[in-house]
Order: sequence, then structure tokens, then C-alpha cells
Amino acid sequence: MSKTSNQPSLISVVLPVYNGKDTIRLCVDSMLAQDFKDFELVIVDDGSKDNSLEILNKEYAKFSNIKIYSKSNGGESSARNYGVKQATSEYITFV
Repeated sequence: MSKTSNQPSLISVVLPVYNGKDTIRLCVDSMLAQDFKDFELVIVDDGSKDNSLEILNKEYAKFSNIKIYSKSNGGESSARNYGVKQATSEYITFV
């Protein structure tokens, strides 16, 4: 079954980020390299004090299946819950 542009992805993958400047590229690039492509990646920067958000916006905002959000720091659970609220897919999982 091929997806039309207005159909949501099958899976939303929520990725909370806090001060991840040293590893965020490896994680996101790994997600993008997967054979399975019918997913949206919901990245939630949880008030990072490093330049994680800038890296995300500069390198990944151009991808149509990646959504990048920023919120004030509330911890990993708070970031995950925020990502779940933004997800549009039938299934949700976490990195």
C-alpha cells in the first residue's frame, strides 16, 4: 500500500533530547538509514543548554517526516509525553 501525502505515517517515533550535541546526529542518521521509511520522527528538545536544538534545526528541519519541537526542561517523561501529543500516527514508539 502506498501512502498519499495527506495520510499519516504508520509509526511515530518519539525522541526526547537533552544536551545531546555529541550523539544526536548519530541517532537521527541511524533512524533515517532504516529500510522501513513509513514513520515520522518526533524530536522533542527538553530545554537543552548545549546546541542540540540548533543542530536539529540546521540539519534535519528539511525532512518532511521529522518534526522538531522545543520545550522548557521537564525531564524525559515530560518530553516523551509532549512528543506523544504531537504524534499523528496510529502507533507510537520511543528511542
